[in-house]
Amino acid sequence: MGFCTNTTPTCDTCYEIADGNCNDVININLGILPLTTYYLNLIDKFDITTEVTVTTDGAGNFTLTQTWTEFFGAVEVEIYSDAARTVKVSFTLSGTSYNCIILKQ
Repeated sequence: MGFCTNTTPTCDTCYEIADGNCNDVININLGILPLTTYYLNLIDKFDITTEVTVTTDGAGNFTLTQTWTEFFGAVEVEIYSDAARTVKVSFTLSGTSYNCIILKQ
């Protein structure tokens, strides 16, 4: 997964979400800007990137709808504010700043 990139010379600090099930729908509660469109990169264990667009609800949370299997492994989620995926979004939870999410099934 792409924790360190040429674009960002430092390594990412990722927030981990362990869902524990192979759910098709995962609720991501980050409290980022409400009613805003974001552009995501989902990077799997083989470094295959799937691009997804989401819109946050009134509380700044969003839902990912994907087909997850037990073989999917951990997935890194990068959040961008622009469709070209050049402006990465950071978020703060419990006083810690993050710039990506790790989804673990």
